[in-house]
Amino acid sequence: MLAATEYSNHQSRLPEPSQIESTTPRVLTILSSVVEKLVARNDRLADELSQQEVNGVSCSLGRVGKSLNAFHGVRAPSISIPKYLERIYKYTNCSPSCFVVGYVYIDRLLHKHPDSLVISLNVHRLLVTSVMVASKMIDDIHYNNAFYARVGGVSNAELNRLELELLFLLDFGVTVSSRVFESYCLHLEKEMLMNGTALKIERQMAESSSSSSSREDLIQLIKRFGAYLTVKMSNFFSLNNLDSRSVGAIAGLALAIVFTWRMFRSPSGPQRRPPKRQAPTTSNSIASPQSNTTVIPSGICAPPEDLRAQNVVDEFFQPVKPTLGQIVRQKLSEGRKVTCRLLGVILEESSPEEIQLTQATVRSSVLEVLLEITKFCDLYLMERVLDDESEKKILVALENAGVFTSGGLVKDKVLFCSTEIGRSSFVRQLEPDWHIDTNLEIISQLARFIKYQLYISSTRPERSASNVFCSPSLEQFFGCV
Repeated sequence: MLAATEYSNHQSRLPEPSQIESTTPRVLTILSSVVEKLVARNDRLADELSQQEVNGVSCSLGRVGKSLNAFHGVRAPSISIPKYLERIYKYTNCSPSCFVVGYVYIDRLLHKHPDSLVISLNVHRLLVTSVMVASKMIDDIHYNNAFYARVGGVSNAELNRLELELLFLLDFGVTVSSRVFESYCLHLEKEMLMNGTALKIERQMAESSSSSSSREDLIQLIKRFGAYLTVKMSNFFSLNNLDSRSVGAIAGLALAIVFTWRMFRSPSGPQRRPPKRQAPTTSNSIASPQSNTTVIPSGICAPPEDLRAQNVVDEFFQPVKPTLGQIVRQKLSEGRKVTCRLLGVILEESSPEEIQLTQATVRSSVLEVLLEITKFCDLYLMERVLDDESEKKILVALENAGVFTSGGLVKDKVLFCSTEIGRSSFVRQLEPDWHIDTNLEIISQLARFIKYQLYISSTRPERSASNVFCSPSLEQFFGCV
């Protein structure tokens, strides 16, 4: 429990910081201001709800904060949020980016559990836990849980439990890409700008350490692989270590190479190219000028060995047609998560009103592509509906088409909303590698946040962004039509 007395006891046992920063990072000032505003607003809301419950007024929001019960304290700590964040930074020496990533975790948690509120009773525990997890994710060197517990004013056992609680509430979604990191930095800076203060957050997550370390790791990997190949090849061709069977195998391989070379090599000596036989130019000639038939002059015949060798070469070098699974993986650029709209892409119907009036129908031509996508990607289907009956119609149509039994799709990954903005919010929260939609406005809104998008439309508009592709249908995009 992070009470005032406990906090002072933990503080007295702390070691001296190895390095005290003379200036506080700007991210602490920005994050403190944003979190303080959030906590103040939520405290007022929680007081109003508790007052309504005391007066006997039924309120649907009375169950606020159930998901964050593990982070609740008996009373609010006496230390302020700015001082608490400064204390964490001062003693743990974590990078400033950890605080932005910790804020990302808290925001994700609130999106996954919208019935929860960050209030003064739980904000300190949330901050120290999220910053600790962020430090483990992005810092090369970090302190253990016991040290963070002493800095945060809680016991080691409690911080271990809070860490597990946070990870399960986030469904272990603790990876933050550089694109998401940049978007949250811009959001926090915009919040400060609205308050009349222009501050820039330190951005050091992906530029310096990650690029240099990954480059060094790649160089070391190439060097080790080259040394491994050198040892293996030297062992293979070392005649001192070979027995009679190995020597015989190498000799047989050499004979096979020589025999193949003699078969496929061209005849020795220069040969004149036989002239082409010209067809008679008469008005009644019906020969096509673009005919691919090879005319062999009389008296000249190809040796049967050369013909057989040519047939072997042609068969060997015949292009292999890629499978649909290979095409899907190549087109999706090895993407692992895909979100897709149902109407106009998977279903025959193109509007929620059609679903409400008739039965939903899955397009048979897109079914094979859809099942291939589920083999390689985490696929989420989503649609705007007008009523619960429309949801049931869509689920029944997908089940009858065999999407849930033959593919890797489950019913929990079919999402429904009542507005177009809701579908856009689904995509923002899921952060897919690809999004497929028929609404150009949504495609344009998501172009800054999603890596790749596919716009399904019979008409080909001007390309709005470099990461937006256009196709008349999903199956045509993958070359199935």
